[in-house]
Amino acid sequence: MLNLDGVVWRGLFRNSMDPINPHVPPGALHAVNVNRTTTNTNVVRVERIGQTLNVSLDGVQRWTTTTNIVSRIRTVVFAAEEAGSNNIIDNFSCGGVTDNFSNANSPNWKFYYEIQPVGVPVGGNMGTPTLARWNAVAQVISGGITNGVMRLGPVSSGSGELMGEALAEFTQPLTGDFVLQFDIRKTQTTGHFLIYFPVSAATSTSVPGGPVKPAFVTTLRRKFNKRTGKMGVIKNGIMTHRGYLKFLPNQRLNRRQVLRGYR
Repeated sequence: MLNLDGVVWRGLFRNSMDPINPHVPPGALHAVNVNRTTTNTNVVRVERIGQTLNVSLDGVQRWTTTTNIVSRIRTVVFAAEEAGSNNIIDNFSCGGVTDNFSNANSPNWKFYYEIQPVGVPVGGNMGTPTLARWNAVAQVISGGITNGVMRLGPVSSGSGELMGEALAEFTQPLTGDFVLQFDIRKTQTTGHFLIYFPVSAATSTSVPGGPVKPAFVTTLRRKFNKRTGKMGVIKNGIMTHRGYLKFLPNQRLNRRQVLRGYR
């Protein structure tokens, strides 16, 4: 994920608290601070080339990382987190899709909120959410497309409130190399703006000689043939004479053997 913490861009991270990718191990991928102010509008550009992810701000490359996780990125999710996170996003483009947010019901985005459950200890500085805190967040939290821009936040009106997250998920899949770009202005000095990169699960296991490939398996079952008084093998409900003639595609069978296999 990419983290805008208050008025400071922190860099690229694998976050143990990341609800989008809980199976990705935590740690900093490239953490270098870049300061900004609440009046700055940053142009963010994210480029994937194979297993390398490059991130630029205002035309200057700031962060880069190369890891096999990058090749598994499947989409992008914007998030406003904690009190004071009020963000304005515009001029989005990615993989041939452009969105200037003129359509409040743009099919390119799905918005939703997450609020920690009442009475369940969260840890850290958040403590145990109460019903009063939950209601306060639920009454304020917002996210969507209005007046020609995407707005994420505010998340809470309470000073120092850590609960709540407003999210915008890009509905189009990211395949192959891509360039993602958008404008972002964070209007307050507190809270976080996060860019999550959901990844697909690993689908192969590395072994000597290359990845494991799927094997095609034929399941055979033995059954007593009352007509012949012998044990046979059933495949797809067909009794064979000796249980193997039909399953040897490289074997040259004569007519008698072929017919015997379908008795």
